[in-house]
Amino acid sequence: LEAVTAPQLLSFMMLNRLDGWALGENVLVRTEDGGVTWRNATPLGLEAGFGASASLAAMDADHAWLLVALDYPTSGMLYRTVDGGRTWTAVPVPFSGGDMEFLDASQGWIMADLGAGAGSQAIAIFQTSDGGATWTQVYVNDPTLSGASDTLPLSGVKSGLGILDTQRAWVGGSVPMDGFVYLYASEDGGRTW
Repeated sequence: LEAVTAPQLLSFMMLNRLDGWALGENVLVRTEDGGVTWRNATPLGLEAGFGASASLAAMDADHAWLLVALDYPTSGMLYRTVDGGRTWTAVPVPFSGGDMEFLDASQGWIMADLGAGAGSQAIAIFQTSDGGATWTQVYVNDPTLSGASDTLPLSGVKSGLGILDTQRAWVGGSVPMDGFVYLYASEDGGRTW
């Protein structure tokens, strides 16, 4: 992978003291020396500015996932690498952004953003058991969609997804009033909160 001099980073995640991944507006980079050197790991064919709305998840120095929005909020392209960004596999997905986490190279979750407004945010929870090749929606709180549930509130902005295993996860959020935050838990794979 080619070195990138002084990349402008929007976000980064360090996996240990040496290995990390970072996202810039026009580049995805990785480091193996604690950020001294960054190497371009961007999947081929991405348009300029892709990083401004992309989501990144990394499990280790070899396994990473990059979600790039196509049509907000209903479609995106998920890129997956198993060799540290040397090669990527791309699959279309039914969401365009969100908080994505992986337990291992196969098991992952995403809290997909379905849109926010007037102090509310609709989300859907998806899981994968094949490294992101296919996703199953297990939850949605948008009352305009079939199968919607209200065990996670529509009100408030969801601030993060935390996963422990394939059954247990947490979603945090806040409502636009001083000091009001919430944390919901699921123990059934995200079906109820």
